[in-house]
Amino acid sequence: MLSCLAVLALICAIMPKESHWADNVIHTPQLSEILELEQDTCLADSSFYADSDHIDDMAVNDAQPIFLTDDSTSTIVSTTAAPVSYSTNEAANLAIDDVDTTLDTRIYLRDFYNALQYASTEAIRVVHYGDSQIEEDRLTTQVRRALQKQYGGGGVGIIPLHQTIPTRTIWQSIQINGHTQQINQGPKRYLVYGPKSMRRSNSLYGPMGQVALMDNNLVAGSEDIIMQINGTGKNKNSESYFNRIRIVKSGNIDVSVNRASEQHGDVYTVPDSTSSVTIHLQGKGEIYGISLENSTGVMVDNIPMRGSSGAVFTSIAPSELQDYFQAANTRLIILQFGGNIMPYTTTRQQVAQYIDQMQRQIQYIKYLAPHSSIVFVGPSDMSERRDGQLQTYKMIPVMDRALLQMAIEEEIAYFSLYQHMGGKGSMITWKEKGLAGGDYVHFTRKGADKAGEMLADWLMEQQ
Repeated sequence: MLSCLAVLALICAIMPKESHWADNVIHTPQLSEILELEQDTCLADSSFYADSDHIDDMAVNDAQPIFLTDDSTSTIVSTTAAPVSYSTNEAANLAIDDVDTTLDTRIYLRDFYNALQYASTEAIRVVHYGDSQIEEDRLTTQVRRALQKQYGGGGVGIIPLHQTIPTRTIWQSIQINGHTQQINQGPKRYLVYGPKSMRRSNSLYGPMGQVALMDNNLVAGSEDIIMQINGTGKNKNSESYFNRIRIVKSGNIDVSVNRASEQHGDVYTVPDSTSSVTIHLQGKGEIYGISLENSTGVMVDNIPMRGSSGAVFTSIAPSELQDYFQAANTRLIILQFGGNIMPYTTTRQQVAQYIDQMQRQIQYIKYLAPHSSIVFVGPSDMSERRDGQLQTYKMIPVMDRALLQMAIEEEIAYFSLYQHMGGKGSMITWKEKGLAGGDYVHFTRKGADKAGEMLADWLMEQQ
């Protein structure tokens, strides 16, 4: 094997990049291209995964092509309101060439901008859902800091009981039977995205699309959990400090917060500028999330869904989303998806199928959160090798315009991350500047900060 590799390396070294034989053109990869295998620094696991609209029915470690299908129901019935009927797009009629690219879709954020006027007297919630690009609280951090700097607020918003992917903005751990749990331990968890093995038999996943079960029958000792939370302490940014803790749970669970001065339902008041807290949970039930927040200002949740296309929300029970959006006074919902399907999307018909899926998700969310504005963040530029050259995936420009058209039809805002990066081929430039990883797909932390600042600036320009 080593001999073969040596011979191949020699061929790459001595052969020209492009040569001609008869009527054929021979492309030879160069050593500089092959050896450019720098580790992606943005994630602990920078693998890139596709999924389908079967609630992302594929294992996280299975990066096989998934072709989009549509077997979902056309009607979602709420127990408290009339059913919602969804429109569908004909996949063969993806007419996006005439989409109005001059329209500033931030006009559809007027309700959010109006709500910000009251941030000095009440808490305003922003919920940022996305794929692996927003893991570690990336991108979201810049949006949160910009909004909290201008309108006040504190804390990182909602976090899971057991954090399996560390973030840059908060440190947390849990103990069971006196033992600190590693990322592959902790209570039994279910996810609405990711591996099939982590689905549950009902649709009760909560606002984060995940749930932790406190049940000794599933994990010994998980009916008595001590949770410790600390701000990072490395900066004095507002996300490190909070004065209120909101527990999103169900079942028979008793909660005690070591610094709480009062309690109203599942909301506990702690001293201003609290940066560390211990929470003791006892009983049997389900934990959907714990929110670190302030009683006034803007709170911004970071909810990453690794490997997800975003077509998962209709698989979460209506009340699970509706109750949280209402209780937390959610006024803006950011959806950042689309990148996970790009490597396997090669036709306009596949783009149209994805648009149809996401349009249903948006209509569902609009129905459950009628007072919330929505902004869709499209996929970034991404590069692949074609004919020996790094080039933008062919369908990204088509997807970008199709998402804009969908946003206009649904009257939601659209932020083109692809265009803000610089359009076609921009990921190559970002990589050269240290803003993207060696996979030409994910951002480095520095690049994620820049992308987050772009999104924050775009949001703040019109407020």
